[in-house]
Amino acid sequence: MLTGLLPKIISPQLALAGIGAYLAWVALDITVFSALQPEDRAAAAGLSVFSLIGGGLVGLLLISAVSALINSSTGYVIAFAAASLPVLLFWRRSKKLIRAAGPDLDARLGVDEDSQSFDEGVSESGQAPILSARNVDFAYGSVQVLFDVSMRVNEGEMVALLGPNGVGKTTLLRVLSGLEKPQGGVVRLAGENVTDLGASRRVTLGLSQIVGGNAVFGSMTVYENLTMYGFSLGRDRASVKAGIEEAFEIFPKIADRRNQLGSTLSGGEQQMLGLSKALITKPKVLVVDEFSLGLAPIVVGELLGMVRELNSRGTAILVVEQSVNVALNLVDRCYFMEKGEIVYEGLSKDLLAQPDLVQTLSLGGVPEKDSPAGPGNDLSTTKADADSKGNYIS
Repeated sequence: MLTGLLPKIISPQLALAGIGAYLAWVALDITVFSALQPEDRAAAAGLSVFSLIGGGLVGLLLISAVSALINSSTGYVIAFAAASLPVLLFWRRSKKLIRAAGPDLDARLGVDEDSQSFDEGVSESGQAPILSARNVDFAYGSVQVLFDVSMRVNEGEMVALLGPNGVGKTTLLRVLSGLEKPQGGVVRLAGENVTDLGASRRVTLGLSQIVGGNAVFGSMTVYENLTMYGFSLGRDRASVKAGIEEAFEIFPKIADRRNQLGSTLSGGEQQMLGLSKALITKPKVLVVDEFSLGLAPIVVGELLGMVRELNSRGTAILVVEQSVNVALNLVDRCYFMEKGEIVYEGLSKDLLAQPDLVQTLSLGGVPEKDSPAGPGNDLSTTKADADSKGNYIS
């Protein structure tokens, strides 16, 4: 008798639990979680699982009780209807939550409210940015460091981020790399919104960063440094070996020191080793912070050659550099920062023809609205007249 009774009780319970689970999962679609702060997502996921389990248990008890009192199909119908009521109420409530999350989600994904389309910030030349920041704000505690920063690096382009010490350049790099999370704005990498993604995920999407003076493990040989770097990113042995051999072929000075400890390398050689890592990961964009700091001019010249070689192989480059002359002779475009803001964007070739303007920017000054623009320099602009010209960082 018990064997015949259990299927009658359990079957509708399982059916109800399955329907409830499906509706709850749809209601708590990934779009809702995307609108939540990362620290809130675990709690929201736990709550949804708890609700599913709790709902299933309530349904189990309800149907069991009714089926025990009313041993007929009518009892099952009554129990099913009663148990479905909370599910339907929850479904209506979840739709309200989704609608309420809409504006916040739009802000996170960078959706234009008027066009309801993704603004990828395509440049006037038609190039799509491989890395971009839009309206980014960042603060360390109560101290705001970045103010409404927008910038981009197009595919295959070399860009420099310039300005005096302490204006927020390195902080902006940390936000772009996923080491810091902005309080406002959107960061995109290869067309994907990565604002809430950590550094490791951004590496898998094609971003790599080299920090001046911190790219080498001193107790490992050159070969071991490169091998460990490749394995730490999940590359298989064959691809790591191929990348190392390619690095040694292109950069023979590194090959000559393959068995030398990292701690015995000169500053320039350590930077070369750091840049060589890019040949293992083959990133879409390489971020380099202060690669010429404290190095002799002849060494800087060698490093510039390495950067150009990496760029010629399809890697976009974003450089933070103290030496304005070095940067302007390397990159296609540059941004100048002052007090946490982008105050100028221009083509390097045009800035080289305006030494007075370069000096003003290098000393932390903000150019006047009527400062002369270089020949054909449609992108050279100041923050004050950016909106009116319509060519300030899209």
